[in-house]
Amino acid sequence: MSPGEIPDSKSVPPQRREVVAWMRGVSRYFETPRFVRALTDVSFEVRRGEVFGLLGPSGSGKTTTIRILAGRLSPSLGKAKVFGRSPRRHSARIRVGYLPQRPSQNKSHLWSPAIGFLKDLFIWHKRHPRSEPNYIMPGNERSLILKRVVLRNPHLLLLDEPFAMLDPAGCFEMKELIVALARQGKTVILASDSLTYAKDVCDRFAVYYAGKIEAVGTLDEILATTDAIRVTGPVLPPATAQRVLAALREGLGRPGSAPEPTNPRPQSDSPIAASAALTEPASVPRTADKVLALLVGSPGAAPDAVRERIASPVNNDRLAALTKPAPTAPPP
Repeated sequence: MSPGEIPDSKSVPPQRREVVAWMRGVSRYFETPRFVRALTDVSFEVRRGEVFGLLGPSGSGKTTTIRILAGRLSPSLGKAKVFGRSPRRHSARIRVGYLPQRPSQNKSHLWSPAIGFLKDLFIWHKRHPRSEPNYIMPGNERSLILKRVVLRNPHLLLLDEPFAMLDPAGCFEMKELIVALARQGKTVILASDSLTYAKDVCDRFAVYYAGKIEAVGTLDEILATTDAIRVTGPVLPPATAQRVLAALREGLGRPGSAPEPTNPRPQSDSPIAASAALTEPASVPRTADKVLALLVGSPGAAPDAVRERIASPVNNDRLAALTKPAPTAPPP
């Protein structure tokens, strides 16, 4: 058997296969441009011949995990191993194939900021789109890089968003390639922000959110508990998310086509105040009505004496006495 070949691991039970990559309590912090916690206490293990998916929305820590396993970053806390060695060691990196999401991620993290600063300082021309932080390589360019990576015959492939920027035909070809690599006994770890294509190729998943792993297991294991609503919501396809939302409305008695209630809601946004206003008997006078009646003289809401006092604030008897003409003296 040549050094590049590995035995077919599909015939070996998963629990008996060799652990290819693992993390134990890994955290990663970035101090620039501000202190950012990208990973917090991440732990998992991937065995030989497995397709392991890092699933989560954008910015949840998937790319940072891939770069640590590729030897481009070091953990701030915890440990990460690839083939029993540090991912930064040459003996481990030569057995790993890495498909980055952006071109700059394929360079050393130590020299990239310095090179970018020198280019901005001495080269006075418009920046190329490839140098932008949010630039993602087109699908054809990523396919060429992946072909070069596969030709090296690595034992472990790290694919960061392999389905990004691909049309449906390209996504189908990518899935076929990943399945073929797994059949040859290769180990694949891929990051994706959607279940659309990852569910068809991954044996197990680690679901990320805000730099933490919320669940690890097969798709059936993750969907076996009610926590699946919370952890899989951000990565559902749009059409599936709409169906889930419709089911939630129906289960809660809030169908989307239900008419608005005829009872007007009070000005307060409190649901307690709204329910109290709808259930209060009309025959029971409210304290607020009495107070308003005293202030504005609402008819029928206050006694007659009070209404007269409010409506006529002037003392009519005193006014009549003051305006009455003085009596004339009798003639002698």
